[in-house]
Amino acid sequence: MNDRKRRLVLLISLSMTLALAVGGIIVFGDRSSNYSDKTKDEAYQLYREAHPEYTKSEKEFLDDLLNGRLAEKKKYTIRFETNGGSAISSQTIDEKTKVTKPDNPTREGYTFKQWLYQDDPWSFNVPVCENMTLSADWQLNVYHLEYDLNGGVIEHENPAYYNIGSKFDLNKPTKIGYTFSGWRTPDDTLINSISKGTTGDMTLVAEWDADLHTLSVVSESTSKGTVECSGSGYTNEQIELIAVPVSPYQFKGWYDSNDQLISSNKVYSFVMPNNDVSMVAKFDETRTLTLISEDTSKGTVEGGDEYVVGGNVQAYCSIVGDNVLKGWYDSNDVLVSSQNPYSFAMKSFDYELTAKFMSQEEIEQDRWDKAHGVIPVISDDQTTLTYGMYPQSVVDDEDLISELNELTTPNEQGYYEFDGDFYFKKVAKPFDFSWVVSSETYVEQNFDNGEHIERYASYWFKLEPISWDIISVDNNRYSLISSKLLDSLNYNDTENPRGDSGSIKANNYKESSLRNWLNHDFYNMSFALCGDEIQKIVVDNSVESTGASTNPYVCENTNDKVYAPSVKELREIFKNDDTPWCITTDFSRTCGIYYDLKTTTLYCADYWTRSPFNNSEADAYRGKVTGYINACGVLIGSNAVRPCITIEVK
Repeated sequence: MNDRKRRLVLLISLSMTLALAVGGIIVFGDRSSNYSDKTKDEAYQLYREAHPEYTKSEKEFLDDLLNGRLAEKKKYTIRFETNGGSAISSQTIDEKTKVTKPDNPTREGYTFKQWLYQDDPWSFNVPVCENMTLSADWQLNVYHLEYDLNGGVIEHENPAYYNIGSKFDLNKPTKIGYTFSGWRTPDDTLINSISKGTTGDMTLVAEWDADLHTLSVVSESTSKGTVECSGSGYTNEQIELIAVPVSPYQFKGWYDSNDQLISSNKVYSFVMPNNDVSMVAKFDETRTLTLISEDTSKGTVEGGDEYVVGGNVQAYCSIVGDNVLKGWYDSNDVLVSSQNPYSFAMKSFDYELTAKFMSQEEIEQDRWDKAHGVIPVISDDQTTLTYGMYPQSVVDDEDLISELNELTTPNEQGYYEFDGDFYFKKVAKPFDFSWVVSSETYVEQNFDNGEHIERYASYWFKLEPISWDIISVDNNRYSLISSKLLDSLNYNDTENPRGDSGSIKANNYKESSLRNWLNHDFYNMSFALCGDEIQKIVVDNSVESTGASTNPYVCENTNDKVYAPSVKELREIFKNDDTPWCITTDFSRTCGIYYDLKTTTLYCADYWTRSPFNNSEADAYRGKVTGYINACGVLIGSNAVRPCITIEVK
């Protein structure tokens, strides 16, 4: 303490002592004290010099002095222990005053809770009476982790929570077509573990590197076109292929390694899969389609142009007046189609089609020709055609029957002509089932219209176009077999050998009654109005045609227009169907055919093949209703006939 201050303290002490000695009464205002003004003034000035911050008046000073308000107070130091948090400055305060609460300290990974004094919470409303150390109380923060697999999957889940002291490796997800490269944090850092000292809620996003695959893009021939490709082959990468054809070629399509068409677009975009990709650009030549109208007064044509070989083409004609399109004919004058418009795949050569038209008179003639089998008519599904005519459906119109009964003379083919149609009269001789099945079943022999077939009754049958199943087609040559069983016949009229030394056996097809009937009686009746389309062919009568490895009864090949099927042909025809059965007609049921009376195969019957049985000279093979082929005697006249022909459709 300096001299001046000591003097002041001494003066004050003496003044207070003096005041107390004279009775302890100090008078202010108009009242005077017992000690001199000089002493009071000196004390006031000394105190102001020691305490410049003191601005009260001398009178107020004396009041503070006498009431003890200027006496020296005790001081205490308050320290703050932050326990790892940010530093807090100590406070020095007077006795019995309160500590000023500081700003809360901070600590990475923790939240400040409170100040403790000797492990108990401290209230800053309590006056201090001693030196103190207050300690910071902290709560450990727990942070949330979320994971965005970004299209992947994970077998073992990662922790959902952690704190600043946590330390662990993160499990890796998997994704088809990609390799995992790490977890992307919100601050764009790749990590594979949580390290000690990490803080904060985070969403970790799986980062993937796409796998690189082989991407092969080539042209089938650079002379036809070139290719361009953007992309490297990474999984899920956007790839764009561009084909650039070279004239006169046009782009056909993009084909994969299995030669499967992927796209017909010259510019083809796709997303790279998780595998190697090989693409080949293929190109097609263009050819010229020439369309001609046979008679522009009857119709005009549209659609001639350059087209891609194999591409879809449409030929169209505009018809004048009441004419109709007869058909489209190629350069060989072969009917190609009767459709308008006619759609087809462009040929690999320049192609010419001529549209032919018909007047109403020609239409009527064409309609009559088709109704009487004069011209071949192919079904829309290309499985059957009609050609020739034969008695089939029974006439049940009583008025028509009366008219027909007035007719007396048949033509040279044995049938009658009436009102533009042809009819055949026959006395019914159906198979006698009485010795095979019950009489109740026997009387159920009916025509298709339900009328019962009376034995020895006379019936009229209409000659109708014969329906043929198409076996094969080769350059407009159609191999055909009748769709129905048209008649019944013995294979041969005798089972005895004929010729020199009996060399001609009963099952010799060349010399059989069956072959003779097919090429004379049947041919003359069926094709009296046509026949130009029927081709005489070499009929295979070899051992192989009989379906056997050896057969001593085969004959030489024959040249025929009509023939019965062989065992080999039947097996080939029905190779995808084990039921080569065939149904009879109204007419053939009156001819003595033994037909089936079961519900599923009603009116179906066995029919002859031309193949001789290899174990007997008097037997030949037949196709059975039951779905297989067996042999029977050549004199069995209850077997049906199923003719075959080959025609050329012009």
